[in-house]
Parts: sequence; C-alpha cells; structure tokens
Amino acid sequence: MPYKISQSLIKAFAQDGYCPMKLKVVYIEKTHNLIASEHMHRGVFFETLCLGSGVHGKTLTDLPRLKNGKKSVSQERIEDQAAQFQSTLINHKMKILDKDVYLEYEYEDGITLNGTIDFISPIWDDTDGPIPKAIIDLKLTMNIYSQFGPYCWHFPHNMDHTQAYMYSYLWREIHGEEVPFYYLVFDYKPTPEYKIIKKLTGKLEEYELKESIRRTVEKIYLHESKGYFTNPKSTNCKNCPLQNQCPDFTKAKKIQTV
Repeated sequence: MPYKISQSLIKAFAQDGYCPMKLKVVYIEKTHNLIASEHMHRGVFFETLCLGSGVHGKTLTDLPRLKNGKKSVSQERIEDQAAQFQSTLINHKMKILDKDVYLEYEYEDGITLNGTIDFISPIWDDTDGPIPKAIIDLKLTMNIYSQFGPYCWHFPHNMDHTQAYMYSYLWREIHGEEVPFYYLVFDYKPTPEYKIIKKLTGKLEEYELKESIRRTVEKIYLHESKGYFTNPKSTNCKNCPLQNQCPDFTKAKKIQTV
C-alpha cells in the first residue's frame, strides 16, 4: 500500500502516547478530519481574510459571535491584523507570486512526500538583501512573545521545524532550486504585532527530516503488522473525529502523582 507522508503526519507520530487509530483515520486513510479547535478556526479565518482561503481551500468568513451578536475582541483584533497584511507585504517588498501551492514527490517505492505552501513571494532580507523567491508560511498565534508550548514564537529555535524542512526539501527536489523559508507570524494580543522568522535549512536539517521520515514509516509498518489500537486519554480524545463511535473514548484527565 502506498503512503503519503506530510509534515503533519510526521509530527503526529512523533508525539509521545499518540493514538494509532486516530492517526490512521485522519492522516493515513484521510477518511476523517480532526475536530477543529477555536484556535484552528481563528487561523483559517485569518488566512481567508489575507489569502482568500486556508490550506486545501478551506474558508471561514466569520467567527462565533457573542450572545449580543457582536464580534469578540479577539475577532476584531484578527480582522485588524488581516487589514495590515497587504501593507506588511509592501513594507518587506513582498508580492504573492503563487499561493496554496501543492507539492508532491516520490521519495521511495511506496512512499510519497507532500505538502501545501501558503504562498511564494520575493522578500527583502535584512541580512541577505533582495530574495527573488521564498517559501512563506503564514501563521496566527495568540502572542508572538509566548515562551512555552509548541508555538513558543519568542524562542523559535526551540520549536519543531519539520514543516520548514519538508517544504524546503520538496521544493528543491521538484524544482531543482534552493529557496529560503520564512514564517510570517501575526498575533492578536491587546497590542497586536507581527514578526518574520527565517528558518535556515541545510545538510543537518535534511538529515533530521529524513530520519523523521524513516521513524514515521517504521511506525506505520509496525501498526500495519500489529494493528491500529486505540490509546484513550483526554489529550488524544478531545479532538478525535471518532468520539461518537469509539468505545474507549474518555474525557478523564491523567492523574498526577507527586
């Protein structure tokens, strides 16, 4: 059976205590989608305002209103940031050359890598000067100065950059050229800001990507042989699309021992 490996699948299998059955239906068979969180809805909403749609063409033109019908403060801030998107591009000499760019590459027999780039653009780099073509990944976060969790944008060197490695590798293998990767990150805290982060990718990062791919494929083959069992715990079940049919579904929190 051929497998399509995305950066999302790699990161999902890299999590400690993942649920194999959940990952099977969401990332391998693709018969179900994760239950979208409030933050995911806000991200799609922001991308819709800035680019016309989110990844894979998803769109969202409004967010849940307050009981009085008015917009939440968060929505108003997100809309204000989206209104600044075009001026931000101009300030950094950016121009959308292509968007929602799907890449697919046969990595080895039975294994295909894929990914979707938000947009391709030139950019003026403070260090390297004019860059004629770059991969740009648009992000929305609550606070660009967050220091904890998977989206600690204040310390981006501590984050998982599988996405940057994957997209850079795919572009090079398919188009035969090196293009740099940049995150364009907007937040919606009380004083909204943005930041641009260039993620360097080289031989070491390519090795790290290939090792991640190897480990992911190894786990898939293991589950194909041993079965895709469930791993019920609240962190796995909270956004699982099988909630209404899985007999092992739970909301119980993990008990902490001290």
